[in-house]
Amino acid sequence: MIEAHEGGGFSITGPEDIGFFRLLTMRAGLRMEVKHPGIRMSRGPTCYTIARREFGFRGNKAKVLAQLEAHVEAVKAARERDCEEGICGDDDCRTCFPDIAAQ
Repeated sequence: MIEAHEGGGFSITGPEDIGFFRLLTMRAGLRMEVKHPGIRMSRGPTCYTIARREFGFRGNKAKVLAQLEAHVEAVKAARERDCEEGICGDDDCRTCFPDIAAQ
């Protein structure tokens, strides 16, 4: 669930929503790594390395990014189906997809 705060911030709660936001962050990081070679999101493993390890994607950064984007779209479609069927567990399904998911 995504909770908006009066000060302009927001909180993401629940393991599925946190995992989805992590996936979106990984996609953004890998886009940055493809566009700006040599730049990383953190000192740890690159988003490219994490995506390859977690999902078993193969290929160069651009190919892994394409695979990750396809995976994000599949997860979004599954979440939309859950909302339409009313099994998302959220009382207000309008909060299932924040504007950030559309980026």
